Amino acid sequence: MEGKTLFDDFPISIPIDQSASHCYLKSNEMFAVIGDGRIEHRDVYCVLENPRVTIYRGQPDHELMQNFDHAISPVYQVDGKGPPVVPTGSVLVRIAESSHIEEFREELDSAGYQLDSALAYAPHAGWAIAKTGKLLDAITSLENLRKNEGVVHCELQMVQPSEKK
Repeated sequence: MEGKTLFDDFPISIPIDQSASHCYLKSNEMFAVIGDGRIEHRDVYCVLENPRVTIYRGQPDHELMQNFDHAISPVYQVDGKGPPVVPTGSVLVRIAESSHIEEFREELDSAGYQLDSALAYAPHAGWAIAKTGKLLDAITSLENLRKNEGVVHCELQMVQPSEKK
């Protein structure tokens, strides 16, 4: 199919939070590799640590990516401008303060997620990941999670280069 890119299935825009007053817009000028994978002979925009994310200029080609074992992500920008931001696949979930996120596993499961870790300082919140482990599923299932009455707040973890001062 001519003109198809690796990121056609990813949403063009992602609401930043439930208010949806701002959104992340997909950039066609960059892509990212999540993890320790490296693509030789490509123009690196920047490398982020914790989690490790390498942002490249341009778009990946299909042939190169077919045998690549690391997560490849589109790059987004807040409202289509500013520094690049990359979804990691983790989702911060907060429920009522009177509850514990550990007790919310069934609801996470029905929305397509599993609890990755609870926050020690906020037992009503934690990090969730898609049950499939796929970045695309973490993004596209976010709306299912937002519709759950028990969810007070949820948002994708997005990483970006720090601003130089």
